[in-house]
Amino acid sequence: MPTTNKKDSASLHRFLIGQLANIKKDAMKTKDELIELLGKIDRKREFGEYTMTELQKIAERAIVIIKKHNPNSTDLIELDESIKLSDKYHKGLKYKDGDNIMNVLRSTKFAIESFLYKEFGIEI
Repeated sequence: MPTTNKKDSASLHRFLIGQLANIKKDAMKTKDELIELLGKIDRKREFGEYTMTELQKIAERAIVIIKKHNPNSTDLIELDESIKLSDKYHKGLKYKDGDNIMNVLRSTKFAIESFLYKEFGIEI
């Protein structure tokens, strides 16, 4: 059985502490980026100036962010559905319809909020 000395043990401990700090930093970055995306949705909503394309880009960005943190998240499916819905409305030339925009907005926002709650315990 190999033996370790105190110096090796201390080095391993410092390494592991550094890794934990990086994980926490990455999680905070994920959380902040997703909250920023929700802010973009809310700011647009106040002025009624959002477009289907903008919402689709937000959903696509959220997918990239969430995949980095948890590639197995079920919320990725909901975001993918938002994109498919947006594509469907674009193909049917119904992308300017307010109800259609609200459907994409709600599904995108719900998926992001759901992920934030499941992963970080944040209710928005």
